[in-house]
Amino acid sequence: MPGAGDWAGTSRCSCSLCVFASRHDVLLSIGRRPRLADLYAEVEQARGDSFRADWRITHLIRHAKQYGAPDPGVVCPDDGP
Repeated sequence: MPGAGDWAGTSRCSCSLCVFASRHDVLLSIGRRPRLADLYAEVEQARGDSFRADWRITHLIRHAKQYGAPDPGVVCPDDGP
């Protein structure tokens, strides 16, 4: 079960990539659901909007791949329809 026994997890229970989540929680979600994050980035680019007024999802995706970003632990492939 995703998140089971994950003591370094998110600070709150919310939807994946919640605009109300902390930066740490969003970085964890990007690491855990990379396909979903890429879809958010496509929407961001197509609409010209940003994930939040102060954060672009494309920048957060780049940061999540760098050293120092939180270890996502469980990664969900999201390879369904």
